[in-house]
Amino acid sequence: MLSITKSRNIVIAGLIACVASGIFLRNVYLALSIGAGFLYIGLVFKKPIYHVYFLLLTSVRFLGYIDPEEFVRIPNAFKLIDVLLVISFLLYFIKHPDSVENNKNNEIVTKIFIFILFATIFQIIFTSIRFQLPFINCFKSGRNYLCFFTGLFVLKLFDTDHDRQRILRFIFIIAVIQSILVILQNIFGNYRFLGYTRIIDQEIGNASVMRVYLPSDIYVLASFSLAFWMLFFRDKVFESWILLTISFLTGFAILLSFTRSYWICLALILALPLLVVHGIQSVKHITLLLFIAVFLFTIILFSNRTILTVKNRITSISDEVGNYTGNFAYRFEENKKRMDIIKQHLIIGPGFVHADDAPKLFDFRTLKKPERASILQTNDSGILTWLLSFGILGMIWLSYVLYFLFIKTRKMVIVKHNQVGIVVGIMAFVWSLWISSITTTGFTFTKGVICFSTVMYLFAGTIKEKVEEGIVSNKLYFS
Repeated sequence: MLSITKSRNIVIAGLIACVASGIFLRNVYLALSIGAGFLYIGLVFKKPIYHVYFLLLTSVRFLGYIDPEEFVRIPNAFKLIDVLLVISFLLYFIKHPDSVENNKNNEIVTKIFIFILFATIFQIIFTSIRFQLPFINCFKSGRNYLCFFTGLFVLKLFDTDHDRQRILRFIFIIAVIQSILVILQNIFGNYRFLGYTRIIDQEIGNASVMRVYLPSDIYVLASFSLAFWMLFFRDKVFESWILLTISFLTGFAILLSFTRSYWICLALILALPLLVVHGIQSVKHITLLLFIAVFLFTIILFSNRTILTVKNRITSISDEVGNYTGNFAYRFEENKKRMDIIKQHLIIGPGFVHADDAPKLFDFRTLKKPERASILQTNDSGILTWLLSFGILGMIWLSYVLYFLFIKTRKMVIVKHNQVGIVVGIMAFVWSLWISSITTTGFTFTKGVICFSTVMYLFAGTIKEKVEEGIVSNKLYFS
């Protein structure tokens, strides 16, 4: 905790900054922003963990209640996330931890982050040079990947089990609050519980469903995967009833979002760990999966949606693809053009081409509004966005990351480590989201990059060298 004297001095300094900037700039709003920024910097330099919390909340637009660009935004230049990254950079080099645990897996994940950060910086510069585009435009299109620095930041400053538990707990809090809001929105549809979050009534056959576009969807999915597999392997980090509650609420929220991609991701989260836990307590595994299946079926009935509506929502995928209708029609047409561009720049991709430059460079425009230019990166396919950003070299990096997660998770299961559930949950989440990113954003925009960086940090820190050396924990799961 900050001492009373230091806290008072920071507050006084912040008030002085507000008054001085207000007099000089004659702008009360800007003066308050400067004062708040001053106070924030003073706080996080004393307690850097709060900076991690604020980063996570900013990445999900404060659960859809506050737009971060209302805080800090200089048009055609910087956003709030850029300022937070600069603060992270300063903390990274100024706040040296007293001791850092010697963990080979931390070193591997650090190299993973460093590689992709250098690739991002190179691609921003190279895209600008080879296509003779404005540097600021390339920066704006690739800035989200600079958020991979979040991984380096947390790996260095928060390398204890206590730190990891605090960050994991905060992710759970974000997911649970978001899930409760989604559930309340569905139960009391006449009232708005989700801030400015987009909510639509989508027709499906002869019925309609309320679709909610969750600001923190990625953390809800991550929390379900972590809580479910921690419960399955009986991790002792949290009480079982807490994990059961988190699994229930997040699973419910995913179903009520009525987003097909999330349903696919949910199914993959439950199925993929079979690759690493094969042959271990198979009866228990099958029993739990059957329980979950019954649970999900009950949830669907309880939510005032008919089974027919759910079926129509699922079968509409093949209908839209086969008949070339719905969202898939324009997605496929735009993605054909993207694939042609990728083929022309296969090794490292076209890079970070801004919406202002895409029409004249590649004659690329959005089909829904042909008069408006569209950036090559798309919310509808994270895999295509990744190929557009980094090409085949980016896919090699991704393949290594997925291989690393799979091999390390399998080792944890074999030696029966006492936190294997966290590792299995992260592996299942990352794999499932990358697979489903054929039709979703995945880990390619700011929110996804920060989430990916954070779960990779949790993954690396949970795996200890003693596991690789074959020293088994006294707390066995399968005894």
